[in-house]
Amino acid sequence: MKIKILSKDLEKLLKPVVKASSSNKTLQILNHIYFEAKGDEITIVGANPEYTVKIAEKGDIDANGSFLILGDKFLQIIKSLSDMEIIITSEDSSISIRAGDSINFSLQTFPIEEYPKQILDVIETTYNFDVSQGDIKKAIKKLIKFCSSDASIQAIFTGFLFDLRESGDLTLVTTDTKRMGVYRSSYKAEKDTKNIKFVVPKQTLEILYDALLDEGPLNVGINYDDDGNVKNVVFKVPSMTISSSVISGNFPNYEMVIPSMLNNYAIINRKSLEEAIKRVSIISDKETNRVIFSFNRDNLKIEVQNNILGYAHEFVPCRYLGNPESVHFNYEFILEYLSVLDAEEFYWGFNHYDSGNKMWSDDEKDFIYVCMPLRRT
Repeated sequence: MKIKILSKDLEKLLKPVVKASSSNKTLQILNHIYFEAKGDEITIVGANPEYTVKIAEKGDIDANGSFLILGDKFLQIIKSLSDMEIIITSEDSSISIRAGDSINFSLQTFPIEEYPKQILDVIETTYNFDVSQGDIKKAIKKLIKFCSSDASIQAIFTGFLFDLRESGDLTLVTTDTKRMGVYRSSYKAEKDTKNIKFVVPKQTLEILYDALLDEGPLNVGINYDDDGNVKNVVFKVPSMTISSSVISGNFPNYEMVIPSMLNNYAIINRKSLEEAIKRVSIISDKETNRVIFSFNRDNLKIEVQNNILGYAHEFVPCRYLGNPESVHFNYEFILEYLSVLDAEEFYWGFNHYDSGNKMWSDDEKDFIYVCMPLRRT
């Protein structure tokens, strides 16, 4: 095999597949990536037990060939070569990476026969639909912080729920049981639309996010098992295919969690609230991150009471409808919502000081956030 390519171009191709292979914790051969040069196309594959990433891109190929190689070391070498043209040639059990007249690496390879064949096989999906790349990219950005990273709770809470309806509506949901993000979009099936639900691992969507553009379609394919349950999902964008397992389990009824009627709500400037919380929370108890939010007609009082460090409060203007009330929150849960909100103003609504609080904006009607307050002490 012999190919010529700019190091920056190869680095771009390698990053997502190396990230997939380096996520493997069980099967040693999956720490390697599959590399093939054939005709005028370079194909690179990386995998772990949860998902597989396949990149296919046009290339300057002088001789065909394929090999397995440790992905992280291969990527480190390519990154070290800055913006240079490199020549890669393969022999029986190694490849040579040359740049100019003075740089030459030799890296051991492994026979491709050792790589699991099913990873390289083309996956034929039984149900396919298109969604907006821009919508899914926005949804991932807004929702990914609300997935659980706690290994002690159910795995179902570590992924994204995809809820497809026969109406063509698509809802994506994440939750860690204490807060929940909801993003509403739409989809177009190649055949009749269906009611389908499945949960995709967070790591899969992190890889997908980097590949998505702000416009154009994202093709999604689904495979079912013998019992009619979704077995795996395939995401396709130009030059990249990601095949992912799904997380089994019962995702909670998110619609029941979203308050439908609200007795109290405020309209607040996002930036003013964000800055005030950051200041006042400096002296908060770092075990609970407790901050008290007290709503009145014309202002929101943000308050911290710390028996060791002291006391702080700040007032933020708001328009409030309802009875004066105070709610206690882990302030990070509020800041993380504000950090992914693009609107200047948003609504903060609730019914009772210990019930779920709902946050949304007229400028981002497709995005809803629900968060549980702390118990009063």
